[in-house]
This record gives sequence, structure tokens and C-alpha cells, in this order.
Amino acid sequence: MGASQVAVDVWNRALDRIGQSKPIANEDDGSLAAAVCKRHYPDCLDEALELRDWPFARGQAALAQLDGVSRAGWVYAYALPSDFVAARGLIVGELRLSLQAEDDRVPHEIQSDDAGEGQLLLCDLELEDGDALVYTRRHETVSRWPRQFLSAVAWRLAAELALAIVKGKEGQLLAQGCLTAFDSSLRVAFANQANQGQKDPDPDPPSIRARY
Repeated sequence: MGASQVAVDVWNRALDRIGQSKPIANEDDGSLAAAVCKRHYPDCLDEALELRDWPFARGQAALAQLDGVSRAGWVYAYALPSDFVAARGLIVGELRLSLQAEDDRVPHEIQSDDAGEGQLLLCDLELEDGDALVYTRRHETVSRWPRQFLSAVAWRLAAELALAIVKGKEGQLLAQGCLTAFDSSLRVAFANQANQGQKDPDPDPPSIRARY
């Protein structure tokens, strides 16, 4: 069997981790395990993506201003990308986030839209061409995930499977162990990701920039 390529491969790895040896054949195979995975897998994936600013899942998007939408205390409202998971910052003047000093970054906030069915980004800056939101996108292509990130998602899903299939006190203890392994796997996976690129030098603090 080769490397994991699709969601069901992650589901079966999660099953292995709670001692369930019968694999899921496909998303609709009618088993309890498949039904549990189908319910919880999207949220488990989004949770793992939300918790870190993963380079492999990072995206940029120019934002469209929303006419007729206002929020007290903010000047502008913008629509978010359809694959949005979490905001990481705003690029302004084409200067990437890692080169922006903390005090120079544009304040912004994510709030619910008027219908309560989505989210929007609020800030006090009118974004122009070349400006963009840096965000974590919903990266669903399993074959392109770092393998340690895949392992973390499998641990998170295994916790849900333990509660639904093993059940009772044994299931609760098993689920807690899976969640502990999930947290550990996330840390290792993110450290590995961070080590794969050359970071920009830290921007000068305001006290140094004031001398220029």
C-alpha cells in the first residue's frame, strides 16, 4: 500500500489508532466508522489548519469591498475567500508580513456577516491593487500534505472514532490519549514546516526605526 492519497486513507489511519482493523472501503460503504468519519473529518481538518499558520496551506487573496455593509468602529468591510479558514495578516504596499514590524501591521477583525451564515473582514484601510489578505486556506488535497500534518489530522479524527465506536469509559480514555497525541503531532509538524524555509530577519523595533 502506498502513501495516503485521499480522505479515506486518513480515515483508515485514524481507525488503526483505536485498534479497529477493518478498513473503510469508501466514503459511502455503509459502516458506522464511515458515517462517523464523514460527520467529523471536515471539522477535524479545519481545526488542525486553524491552530497554526501552515506554510503549505497559506494563501493570498485580493479582497472585494462590501458596499452597504458597516460595523461600528470600523471603516471598511471586505468579503473573504470561499476557502478561508483563518486570517494571518494583511499585506499592504506589497510588503510581505514577515518584513512588517508588529506596530506597522494593519489592525483588522473577523466578524459574522449580516445573515449569520458567513464571515467578513473589517479594517480601517481601503485596500488597493497589490494589497492582499494572507490566510490559511482549506487545503483538502491529502497527497500534498506534509506527512506529519496528516498524522496529526488522523489523531484528531481518531478521538471522535474512539468516542463513537469504543464508547464508555474506555472510549473516553482512548479519545483523551488521541487528543494528547494530536497536540504533540501538531507541534512537531509545525516545527518541521518552519525549518524548511529561510526566515526573513526580524524587522527593527520602533525605537531603532526612529533613529533613521
